[in-house]
Amino acid sequence: IMMIINKLRMAIQNPRMAMRFLKYRILRAFGHSDFKRFIVLSRARTGSNMLVSFLNSHPNIRAEGEILNILNGRNYLAVLTAAYKKEPYYVKAKGFKIFYYHPGDDPNSNVWDDLVNMKDLHVIHLKRRNILRTLTSTKIALAQNVWSTKANDSLSDDSAKPKQISFTIDELTKGVEQTRQWEQNGDNM
Repeated sequence: IMMIINKLRMAIQNPRMAMRFLKYRILRAFGHSDFKRFIVLSRARTGSNMLVSFLNSHPNIRAEGEILNILNGRNYLAVLTAAYKKEPYYVKAKGFKIFYYHPGDDPNSNVWDDLVNMKDLHVIHLKRRNILRTLTSTKIALAQNVWSTKANDSLSDDSAKPKQISFTIDELTKGVEQTRQWEQNGDNM
């Protein structure tokens, strides 16, 4: 009941967004499944949130976030099926982002086998050229527990702290090697 109350409160505060959501849900019921399916394959701190935001700015593309990050007991097949179910007539491409190490709570799932075997799945393989920046950004995000911000988000006191971090040579070596290995595995898939 609290979830419904919160949704109603949000709808009252932003009626335009509520109407857009309602229109989407109605059109989806009468929609189609003949759209391009895609994934954004990457690792954290590569600009994947920005890319998904850019994709969603196109009226014919619908991109979701990390739907397979943590399954919390859900069946990954049900999540995949829901991700690619009917969409409104105007959606020509639909997908989501997934990191090399997802799902984080079920490393033995067959999600990767099913994605590799999915007919006509398009892959946007996002790699950041400067892995040191990726590793640095990851360490800062871990230290501050801030993984993404939006333009209208206010910065907390914690985020105003200096962003000073350090690495051991071993940490950097392992981080670069792990990232390169993930990227190579992604290319091979």
